[in-house]
Amino acid sequence: MAYGEAEVAGGVGPLRFELELLEVLPAAEVPFPVKEDMSAEERLLQAAKEKEEGNVHFKAGSFQEAKEAYLNALYLLGFEADCDQRSEEGVWLDAFRRETRQKVALACQLNLCQCLLKLEEYLAAVQSASAALELDGANSKALYRRGLAQLGAGEAKLARSDLAAAARLEPRNAEIRRSLESCQQRLAGEKTATKEALGGFLSR
Repeated sequence: MAYGEAEVAGGVGPLRFELELLEVLPAAEVPFPVKEDMSAEERLLQAAKEKEEGNVHFKAGSFQEAKEAYLNALYLLGFEADCDQRSEEGVWLDAFRRETRQKVALACQLNLCQCLLKLEEYLAAVQSASAALELDGANSKALYRRGLAQLGAGEAKLARSDLAAAARLEPRNAEIRRSLESCQQRLAGEKTATKEALGGFLSR
């Protein structure tokens, strides 16, 4: 409800009026672009914007929003989960476009994996890291993050394999070494617990 008054010409006293707000209409939403309607350059530029938006959200701790931005970028680049890569071959015709697309997609997959780890969506994080490794099979960040995701999903043996591979690529990385040692300790603890459980069962 709003109130006010206005002066009326001709010496007549003020005219009082009363307004009632009936409805607030939402701002029109801009639909997300359809990649098939865009050129390769437009898709690369928009994907880069989505990636940067994801980075801003991630730094702010808004991991769900960051995740959505990275997924949008991957969609624009033709790397969404259900995309048939053969349908993309006619879009990225020259080496520069293909290389740029791959670099941006790799960064998005790595960042997406980090978001998923923060959100404790470990199986999805494994998939994202695996997709990054398809783009760069010797990427230590992808191996390390997939190892963490495997560990979070309860797959300590698979985690050890990835973390050991990451440690071989970056032998001086203390963070990777600590995670590998933690994983090995967990496996040792699981082995001890299994032995104790079997020993107790057999002694009955």
